[in-house]
Amino acid sequence: MSEDGGDDFNSNERRADMNDLETWAAVAFRLVTRVPSLSDEELTSRLIELGTDRAIARRIVLFAPMAAARVEYGETRFPDEYFIQFIEGGRAAHSLRDEPVYTACIRVARARGAAGNNAMLWRSATYNVVRSSGRDPKNLQFGAPTLLTDSWPAPPETAPPRSAWQRLRCFWLARFG
Repeated sequence: MSEDGGDDFNSNERRADMNDLETWAAVAFRLVTRVPSLSDEELTSRLIELGTDRAIARRIVLFAPMAAARVEYGETRFPDEYFIQFIEGGRAAHSLRDEPVYTACIRVARARGAAGNNAMLWRSATYNVVRSSGRDPKNLQFGAPTLLTDSWPAPPETAPPRSAWQRLRCFWLARFG
């Protein structure tokens, strides 16, 4: 199995979902490139306004900066899991390879290359740790990311229906920014 979870998406239906997730991830990268000062809440709202589901938008906002950092520091070893820490208590471990939104963000970050990831990279906690340490990231040891949240609903199996206008706008933003 590849790091981006390629073996997990064998059926045409799952590939179609992944392509849609990649489009949404590409839109997020473009929005952040155009307006680097967007807060997480503003980016989430913009993605929802364009027609994605709230659960997908939240995941993109969380996983896209992580993906940009992992692509930037490609030779560095990172954990293959992440933790969800619930505000009310409790913690759950999840595999990044099994997270379709994360794999979509990795694919988009790889396709965009280093220059296209800068604005998203700056949002990354990993990037900020490496930058503030002044050390080579290969000499650092990273723990599994922990996301603090009140809930972690599973994203829908298929993307929500969008109007022709939303599809066109999303396509334009993903491809041409």
